[in-house]
Amino acid sequence: REQSEGRPESPADWVSLCNDIGFRRRACYPRSLVPYGERCETVLVGGRTCRGRCGTACNGLCTLERYTQDCFNHDRCADVYGIVNRRCNAIFAFCADDCFSAPTCNDIPGVWRSTIDWWNDGIVGNHLQYYYPDGSFRTSDGFRGVWWRELNTVTFQILNGDCEPIIYTAQISDTARLMLDGTMSCTGNGAYGSWYADKTNSALPAQAMFRDGETPKSGPADGSGLATERAPQPVDSSVNPPPTKVQK
Repeated sequence: REQSEGRPESPADWVSLCNDIGFRRRACYPRSLVPYGERCETVLVGGRTCRGRCGTACNGLCTLERYTQDCFNHDRCADVYGIVNRRCNAIFAFCADDCFSAPTCNDIPGVWRSTIDWWNDGIVGNHLQYYYPDGSFRTSDGFRGVWWRELNTVTFQILNGDCEPIIYTAQISDTARLMLDGTMSCTGNGAYGSWYADKTNSALPAQAMFRDGETPKSGPADGSGLATERAPQPVDSSVNPPPTKVQK
């Protein structure tokens, strides 16, 4: 779209993207300044570059994990033109209040590629893990459950299968929050294993939640799944908050 005033529109303070992390969303940025014109594209929020997080990449100058529309627009502009391009500089100032005033998010949501040593017996498996902003997750091989985060520790509990229950615990890497590395345990029989995962640039698929009366899908035939039950609510407030309206 074209605008006749020759400058970007002034944004309405900040718009939080906490609940869009891991999904694709519309980003708009200048394609010309005189006259002013915009380009808008639908791209991933988060991913391996933490697109939309205020600051530089995944460990930026802004404190905490704040994802906003203004920072998302600027990050996409930098993807296309480079971070010091004058078109991106024209919208950089819009990110300042986002950096200091927007709510804190949780940048774990997204698609993770995992490698698992089942019970440390040398039998290694791979699957994709889909972490959703509301604290639910599922995997590419049919498991479902809940996840939560405390500081730099991420825990998720599988809620369908044969073992009661399997708990995965991992530490978030200090560099760019792109790696998880930890252990898994089955409290029902005392077995344990190890696993690690790295974040991808894939978008989350449509969310599949447990419904009242639904029987969750069983896990693999090797008995590495978990007890069948309805997924509870997340147990930690670090899961992303409800959608935030434009701050006035």
